[in-house]
Amino acid sequence: MNQPMDPVTAKWFAIVFPACFVAFWLLIVTMLGFISGWFTLQRRYPRGPGGPIRTFRMKSGSMGRFGLGRVSMNGILNLAPTHNGLRVGVFRLFGPFQRPFEVPWNEIQVERRTRFLVPGARLTFGIDEGNLTLAVGLWNRIVDSAPERERPRLSVEPVAAQALAAALLGAWIAISALVGTFIAVTSRAGTHPSPVPLAICYGVPAFVVGIGMFGFWMRTR
Repeated sequence: MNQPMDPVTAKWFAIVFPACFVAFWLLIVTMLGFISGWFTLQRRYPRGPGGPIRTFRMKSGSMGRFGLGRVSMNGILNLAPTHNGLRVGVFRLFGPFQRPFEVPWNEIQVERRTRFLVPGARLTFGIDEGNLTLAVGLWNRIVDSAPERERPRLSVEPVAAQALAAALLGAWIAISALVGTFIAVTSRAGTHPSPVPLAICYGVPAFVVGIGMFGFWMRTR
C-alpha cells in the first residue's frame, strides 16, 4: 500500500511544485518569444503614443523569423490598427515579458500564402525583422480599419467561403489519413498482441482534427 506523505514532505511539495511549475512555464513562454522573434520586434518597433482605431482581441496567428520555424498563437493575440501602424500584443499569461509592439504601415509588406492547403495573409515586418501570418478575412477586417491611404496596398484578395471550406476539408482529410495510417501501422508492427481497431485509428484523429478545423473556420468568419 502507498504510504501517506509525511507533513514535512507535503509542506515542501506544496511550496516547491508550484514554484517549479511557474519557473518552467516562464522558461517555455520566454523561449517561444525568442523563436517567434517577438523580442526583436518589440525592440525594433516600440509601442506608439496614440490610441487604437479598433481592437481585435483574442485572435489567432503564427509568428516566426525566417529560418527559425513558427510559433502558433491561437486565440491569444490582440491586434489594433492605429493611425501610425499595426499594434500587436499578446494575452499576458502567455507572454509576461512580451510587450506590445507597433509596426509602421510603411514597413509592412503583405502577400497571400497557402499553408496546409489553407490560404493566409503573411505580413513581413521591415527587412527580415519577423513576420506574422493571419487568416485572410481577419487581416482584411483590420485593413478596413486602417487609414484609408494604406488600404489599397495592404488588402489581400478575399477567400470565398466555398474555397476556404474546400481547403479545410482537404486539410482535414489529409491530416486525419496521415495520423490514422501512422497509428494503424505502428500498432500492427511486430507481434503486437492487440492492434488498435481501424475505426479508432482513423476515427479519433478525424474527430480531433475536425474540432480544430471547425475552430479555425469560426475564427475566420
